[in-house]
Amino acid sequence: MKTKILKTFSENTTFPILNHVYIEKNRITLNQLDCRLTIESNEIAPNFDGHYFLEIKNLTKFKEVEFLNGYARSGKVKINPVNQFELSELPIFKDEEKPFFMVEDPKSFLKKINLIKHARSKDETRYNIQGFFYNGLDLVATDGHRMATATEISTEYNKDTKEKRVSIHEFIERIDGFNLERLDIVIHEKFTRVTWYDAGCHYVLDLMNNDVQYPDWKRLFNNDNKTSIHLHNGHLKSIREDMSLIKKHIKTSGVREPSFKLSINGTMKIHANDKENGFEYENEYQYSCTPEFNQFFNSRYFREALNDENITLKFSNIHHNGALEIYSRDKIELIMPTRA
Repeated sequence: MKTKILKTFSENTTFPILNHVYIEKNRITLNQLDCRLTIESNEIAPNFDGHYFLEIKNLTKFKEVEFLNGYARSGKVKINPVNQFELSELPIFKDEEKPFFMVEDPKSFLKKINLIKHARSKDETRYNIQGFFYNGLDLVATDGHRMATATEISTEYNKDTKEKRVSIHEFIERIDGFNLERLDIVIHEKFTRVTWYDAGCHYVLDLMNNDVQYPDWKRLFNNDNKTSIHLHNGHLKSIREDMSLIKKHIKTSGVREPSFKLSINGTMKIHANDKENGFEYENEYQYSCTPEFNQFFNSRYFREALNDENITLKFSNIHHNGALEIYSRDKIELIMPTRA
């Protein structure tokens, strides 16, 4: 069995049992407070009728591990079990019968998550916006300073619960690199179940949904009284190069992400400076548009929003305090301005 998925689980200092995997005949189970991973294979301890626990950090030292009768092995290295825990100490994770949403095209669903995952919160204290909001039609991520949404997602849903809002935990890193020819994503009221097969193993990943109410995010994308600029491929490439130069400066100087000024008045101008470190950058693009627009934005937010083709900018000084909307074929992103 490949151990890379185990590396995505963080260490729990409060409940030591959660730092271990449970081994039984043809099955491995890993429990956390908010998720459960089950791996099934005929090659997992096939001749073993008992059970034992193994510490995760002892398994992740190796790329692949073989589970045998009463112990595990990687090459010539033997991994001894831990016998201080009982199965009854693991968190109870109840299954449910009726799913809310069954994703018809899981690969497209993952692609859309990849497009917007940069906008979700990385702050562990803001648990309600660490994942994704999903209502069967729209997939949304936000960190409070920007918001990205992907639409036109194909799903089957329980009509009685169409308007139910659930927040999905991040699971992209946990399944990255696996063979996803057979992948299913089913969203229940309390948890999301992701199943796939790889190298003779059947993986089942259950992630607790964060049942919180998102704000009415659609009202932020109001198309009235906005000016639009379509960035063709030449300008889009040049703008990405501008953002890369700013990013390079951050890495070499060790400073925090600087704001850049987006000025539109007949032309579009990008200007960034870090006076303390002697860095200044400016570039101008010819566009015919009105009215005048001058706002400061976080350069990383803008750079990460340009991860798609055929970009259109929409802006207004009147609505949303000068927020910038970035439209592409598969997503819409809104970035709030910053101070200079």
